[in-house]
Amino acid sequence: MSAPAVNGSLPTIEQLDRALARNDRSNEMAVLGAMMSAPPNSAVPGEIREMLYPGEEQRGVGEHHFVLPTHKLIWTTIIRQMDQGLLFDPQALMAALPTEKLGQLGNGVYLVTCIEQLPTLANGTYYAKIVANATLLRGLGEVGAVSAQLAGTTALDDAAEAYDTVRRRLDQLVVPGLSGAMTSWEQVGAEALAEMERLQQLAETPDAAEGVFSTGWPDLDRLLGTVAPGTLIIIAGRPGMAKSTAARNIAQHLAMRKKLPAPFFSLEMSRLEIGLTMMAAGARLKSDAIRHGTLSDEDWVEAARYLGQTADAPLEIDDTPGMNLAYADRMLANVTRKYGQPPAAYFWDYLQLGDERGHGNRQEAVSAMSRGHKLLCKKHNTVGVVLSQLNRGPENRTDKRPQLSDLRESGSLEQDADVVILLHRDDYYDKESPRAGEIDLIVAKHRGGPTDTITLAAQLHMSRLVSMAIPA
Repeated sequence: MSAPAVNGSLPTIEQLDRALARNDRSNEMAVLGAMMSAPPNSAVPGEIREMLYPGEEQRGVGEHHFVLPTHKLIWTTIIRQMDQGLLFDPQALMAALPTEKLGQLGNGVYLVTCIEQLPTLANGTYYAKIVANATLLRGLGEVGAVSAQLAGTTALDDAAEAYDTVRRRLDQLVVPGLSGAMTSWEQVGAEALAEMERLQQLAETPDAAEGVFSTGWPDLDRLLGTVAPGTLIIIAGRPGMAKSTAARNIAQHLAMRKKLPAPFFSLEMSRLEIGLTMMAAGARLKSDAIRHGTLSDEDWVEAARYLGQTADAPLEIDDTPGMNLAYADRMLANVTRKYGQPPAAYFWDYLQLGDERGHGNRQEAVSAMSRGHKLLCKKHNTVGVVLSQLNRGPENRTDKRPQLSDLRESGSLEQDADVVILLHRDDYYDKESPRAGEIDLIVAKHRGGPTDTITLAAQLHMSRLVSMAIPA
C-alpha cells in the first residue's frame, strides 16, 4: 500500500502518518496476546522475538516496534520475564508490573483483551511480521520526511553531505528476517588456514581426534572424514530399518567410549525403553531375553559390569512429550553449561514427531524443523543427528532401495542436511535374501565429500549395528 499522491505531488507528512496507521493497535495486541497465551514449551515466543529484532542502532529489547506506550510496557515486561526464565502469562505479568501501571491496564483486563485479539496461537508469527513491516515502513516515512526537509533547506554545496545523512538513516533500518554482518576476506582466510591446520593434525595424529565426532564404525568414519561442528546429519529410512538403533549406537559410542556429551531427544520411545536397548547393545544381551525375563547369570554379570563401566558417561536422555526446537535449544545450552563443552552431537528421534506449530501445513512445519535443526547445530557448535521417515517410494521399486527423493514431506531436508544416510535391509523385504543380517548405509549426500554405500552387520537381536570391516 503506497501513500496517496496529491495532484501528482509528494504526500504531506500528515498524509504519510495516516497511510502508515495500518491498524497498529490490533496487530500489536495480537502479537502480545500470542506471547502471553503460548504454553511453556512453545517455539512461538522465541520466533516472535527473533522477528522483532532490536537492530544494531536500537537500544532495548525491541520495544520500538510498538507504537503505543502501553504495548511497549507489556512487551518489555514479557522479555524481562522471558530472559529470567519466568512465566509471562497474564497472571505472571500482573505480579511483575509496577503497581502504578496496573491501573493503565484495567487491572489485567487489557492483557486478556490482547489474547482475545489473536485468532489462534499459530497466527502469532504472522502478526509479528506485520508489526515488523510496519516498523520498517514508519522508518521509511521518517527517512522520507528527513530527506524532503534536507532537500529544501540544504545549501547546494552541501548536497553530498545531505545524501550521506539520508543514506545513514536508511542503513539503520532493519529489514524483517535479515540481520548479521559481513566478514572480511582477511578474517575468513585466516579461519580457513587454521581449519586446514586442524584437519592436517587430525590426519597425522589419530589421537588428536578423541574430541571429534565419529560414529564408531571405522568404514563409515573413513568415508565421512572429519565431521565438523555445525554439521547436520539426516539418517532416514522406512519403518523397521533400524534408524533408532543406528542413532543409539552412535550416541553410546560418543558418550560411553569417547566420554563426550551426547544428549538424546526421543519423541517416540520412553527413556526406559532406550535404556533397555542400550543395555542390550552395550552388554551384548539378547533383547528377547530382557523382555521375557530369561537372562542367565552370566548375562546379569555382563549387565552389571557394563553399567559400572559407563555410569559416568555424559549421556543425557530426554523423553519429554511434545518437544520442539525451542525446548531443544534450552536443553543444549544446559548440557554445555553442565559439562563445560558443547555436545559432540545431539540426537533427535525423529523429525516428523517434532511439535512445531504456527505453520500453514505439515510440509511447511517439516521445512521449518529442518532449517531449525541446522541453525541449532551452528548455534551450539555441535553435530546434529536427526532421524527422518521416508515416504513409500521404496515399496514401489523392484529393488526397494531408498533414494533422496523419498525423504518424507519436505525437499528442504535434502537441502539443509550436510550428510544424508539412507538405511536399507534386503532381508526386511525378502526373508530368504542371501544378504540376511546385513544393513546398507547409503551415504546419498555428503557436502564436499564422496558418497558410497557402507555395509554393516545388523545384530538387531542385540540392538546393535557392527562394522564388517574391522571386528567389534
